[in-house]
Amino acid sequence: MLDPLMKDDYEQVIHHLKDCLDNNQKSEFLDIASAIQVIKIKNAVLKSLEEMKAIHVE
Repeated sequence: MLDPLMKDDYEQVIHHLKDCLDNNQKSEFLDIASAIQVIKIKNAVLKSLEEMKAIHVE
């Protein structure tokens, strides 16, 4: 199974959801609104850290 919090988050979440639905498995990412919110929060934190020059994000 794929880790939906890896690089290329949107694609990973979609693959994770498909795997869970195909295999009748539960996933916290089946609540798509929550999954999108998690990705938005992660992106906001990364942007904030980059603006503070704490990290470099490509």
